[in-house]
Amino acid sequence: DYSPDHDGLGNALQTLQAMILQYDEDKIQLGGAWPTEWNANFKLNAPKNTKIEGTISKGQIIDLVVTPASRMDDVEIGVSR
Repeated sequence: DYSPDHDGLGNALQTLQAMILQYDEDKIQLGGAWPTEWNANFKLNAPKNTKIEGTISKGQIIDLVVTPASRMDDVEIGVSR
């Protein structure tokens, strides 16, 4: 649209979020597209007023907090290998 392009950062952030968090109807999948050699702290919003916070370290999701806690049953953890 104009120079300099300011859309690059927004696209990068959205892509990184999608690598950590994906959802389909009620199910929430975490880490499915996240490389195991990358570490991250995240705090993301999911459908149905769900907030997900945690850390990916050495291919493992640790310190996971899901709010409301009732949505924890809908979370599937699948860090890529």
